[in-house]
This record gives sequence, structure tokens and C-alpha cells, in this order.
Amino acid sequence: YLVTLSDGSVYESKSLIFATGTFLRGVIFWGNYEENAGRQGEINSIKIAETLESFGYKFGKFRTETSPRVDSKTINFKKLKIQGYDIEPKWFSFDNEYKSKNISSINKEQQEIYITYIEKDCIEYILKNLNKSPGIKKRKDINNPRYCPSIEDKVLKFPDKKRHIIFIQPEGFETKEMYLHGLFTTFSEEIQEKIIHRIKGLENAIITRPGYGVEYNYLLPNQIKLTLESRLHKGIFFAGQINGTTGYEEAAAQGIVAGINASFYVKGKKQLVINRADGYLGVLIDDIVSKGVIEPYRMLTSRNEFRILHRHDNADCRMIKYLKQLNNKPLKLISLIEQKYNKIYSVLENIKSSKFYLNKNTLEDIRQDRLSPIQINQIKNNFNLNDYEFESIVINLKYEIYFKREEERLKLFEENEFLEIPMDIDYSKVKNLSLEGRSVFEKEKPLTINQAKSLTGIKPFDILALISYLKLFHVKH
Repeated sequence: YLVTLSDGSVYESKSLIFATGTFLRGVIFWGNYEENAGRQGEINSIKIAETLESFGYKFGKFRTETSPRVDSKTINFKKLKIQGYDIEPKWFSFDNEYKSKNISSINKEQQEIYITYIEKDCIEYILKNLNKSPGIKKRKDINNPRYCPSIEDKVLKFPDKKRHIIFIQPEGFETKEMYLHGLFTTFSEEIQEKIIHRIKGLENAIITRPGYGVEYNYLLPNQIKLTLESRLHKGIFFAGQINGTTGYEEAAAQGIVAGINASFYVKGKKQLVINRADGYLGVLIDDIVSKGVIEPYRMLTSRNEFRILHRHDNADCRMIKYLKQLNNKPLKLISLIEQKYNKIYSVLENIKSSKFYLNKNTLEDIRQDRLSPIQINQIKNNFNLNDYEFESIVINLKYEIYFKREEERLKLFEENEFLEIPMDIDYSKVKNLSLEGRSVFEKEKPLTINQAKSLTGIKPFDILALISYLKLFHVKH
């Protein structure tokens, strides 16, 4: 592939990754102001969209909002509540526990996050000015993230809510700007200022950058494979918001998969596909590829039918088979991870089989969360466990019954994949079905559970509720 840049430079590459964020035909707006941009102060990308369209790619349009930034020197922090951070962070990476050796040696500097609220006076002011918001007034036909709504959407959709939380977050160590998470808006700067001055602790806050909305193109994701490679052209990959997702973590996760697979494509290797059963990343990619998106996609725990099995304490175990697929197999790291879990499984069996005799009630004490410091030290010392291994053992014993239920649910999914759904079914009678699930089913009228699972907006518990109802329905009839 030959890539020509706007300055005339030409690059040749065997594979390409498109990660355009909100820049693809991006338009930003707040109040009466509108500008072609992917982000405030940065130009958008028109040519990439036009070029991809000329090759047959189809796009949709989404919008999202960002919040105003304020000068930390103008905030009254004495009026605010601190949201504490984890003193002992939970690692996903196996490497970290061996590099840090013990958690207290990290001493990583962190910054405080503060909490405040939009309350009655401010809510009334927002409601009074709703007709001045371009996000409400002009752009209703373009979907924005339902799970990260603008403040205009919040007060409109939740009229009974007496207050809305705002997290005041530092932008970094090198800046005094604070990000008002939860105050996403497209109001004019003047209205934004009056909203902020009605919030506790922000009465005198000065805006350094206003919040704004951004409209952008995204690729209809049924045009990509589970590897994030294009279905139309080999060696072309897409990652991030161009695939209809939103959020930093969602974008970074896709970037890893696209980057690995672009490299594997060049080297002629079998490409990497993260299975849905192995992690949130597998769920995310499977959702957007098989179901498509009707709004900017967030990776919510409720979308993951395996979420009890997808935990930070077993992430290295779940990913080890993918680690083995990488080019330069880090054999020492693989061996260490395998040793760790062999040790954990051995200790689990030991405790469950009552061979561990320090205390005859040890197993029940673990499950009831009543281990004493003496018991904890005894278990660690007897089996030579570090903090991470001990935590994994406690989680496995404490939630064992839930893990078994999860496995039973998975079996229920598999056994009923082709269960037929009557055409005249009354979805209002299906207990525990979400409002969104009911709306989707009534509109799409799926004929089997397999069809129902693939519908956009349907969550695992909607399927479980439907299976349970159908089983009961067949028994009665």
C-alpha cells in the first residue's frame, strides 16, 4: 500500500492500521459556534474518509460530548469531598508483581480526585436553557453515548433525580487544568460558566477550555473481521472509535489486537482472535463485529456473560495461550505463570480436601470473610504464598458457588441456541427482561435464541430471561 500525506510525503507499507478517533469528518460545536475539527484546535480528516469510501467502505455518524476544563487555582477544594484512590493497586499484568516484589515499594505518586454535585438550583437553570443546547436542539438524529450522557440529557431523562455527581479530575502533573467528568455539554461558554458557578466548590472557577460536542464518521463494523482486519482488503486493520466504540480503554485494547495482527499479517503468521470466553476484549470485538452498533459502544460489565470468570486475579492465566502465539515466545515468563497456577490449584485442593489442618474451620472462615491476621499469615507461610497468590486462592474459594452457576449458565446458552421463539409471544410477560431487551425483541421478532443473541442492544441476562420463560411456556403448553 502507498500512503500519501497532506504534505506530499509518500510511505509504502505491507499493512495499514486506521485509528482515526473522532477526526474522520469531525465537526466540533458548542452554543452557536461550529468548526471543522477532530478535537479543539486540531484539523479533521476529510481525505481518509473520501478515499475509503471510494474503495467501497460505508460509514455512519456518531456524536459525543466533552466537559469543560477549569483552573485548579480557582476551585475551593475545602468544600469538596475527596474520592480516594487504591493504595494497593490491582495488577492485571503478571510482570508487575515480580518487578515490584511488594506493593509498598512502588510509592507511585498519585493525585486526588474530588467529588461535587449538580443540585436543585443548577438543574433548574439547565432545564430553563435546554432550547439553547445544540446537542438537544439540532442534533437529535445523531446518536451519542447513552451511558455517558451530556448534562442536558441527564436532567431531561431523569427528572426525578435531585442531584447529579461530578468528578473533578486532574489532567496531569504538568498542568493546573481540572476535568469536570459528568458535565459533558454543548451549551455556550457563557451558559457553561453559569452552570459551573452554581456548583459547590466551583463558585469562582474559571474555565480554561469550554466543553463541546463532536460529530464524526465511523466505519459500519460489519466490514471488519474478529481480527480487526478489513473484510474488503487484506492487510488493512481498524481500531478504536472508527469501529464505533468510545472510551480510552476500548480504543487501547483494539489497538493492541490490530497492532499484533498487522505484524502477523506481514510475517505470514496466523492472526490472533481473542475468544469471547477469554476476556472483555473478546466480548467487545465480538459484539461490534457480530451485532454492529447503534450508539458509541462502551464495554459495560452487563454485556459480558462471563464477567465472574473475567477477573484481574486470573488475567495472566486467561491470556497465557495468546502469549504462546506471539512471535518471540517469552518462555521464562510463560513458565513462571504456569508455575504460579500449578501452585494455586494445588493449594486450593489442599484446603478443600481438609489436608490443611491449621484450623478445621479454615475453609469456612475464608468463605465467610472472617480470617484473622494469624490465620492469613499461617496460610501464606505454610504454602509460601505471596499477596497475589493468596488473594487468588481466597477469591476462588469465596466465590466458588458463583463460578459453578456461571458455568451452568454457559451450558444453558449452548443447549438452547436453536430453541424456537413463538411468533405470538407476549414479551411483557417475560420476567426479568430489560426494557431495552423487550423493545428490541418486539421490533425484530427473532425466531430462535441464536437470532435473539445476535441482536444489537440485547444483553446476556435478556437471553437467560427469555430461555427461562420459553422453558416454562413449553411446560404449560
